[in-house]
Amino acid sequence: MYKAGELGIGLNRISRTRGVSYIEDESAFHTFHIGLGRNRGLGGKQDAAGHFDIVTDNPTITADGKPIMKDGEIVC
Repeated sequence: MYKAGELGIGLNRISRTRGVSYIEDESAFHTFHIGLGRNRGLGGKQDAAGHFDIVTDNPTITADGKPIMKDGEIVC
């Protein structure tokens, strides 16, 4: 349950983060999410007692020191 099972950048311009549906929240444009725990339903191999998603609005993301997203805007 304490391992990242998925990482995602929201690219759906119609979705909104309202806290009503985690599927919509994690796909909304200007978001990033980390799923912890089980990922077998997504084609992964990690089994766990559950799955927990954390969604952030307007993140800044870098990889190897290069920006991917700045304040929720894709820059690469």
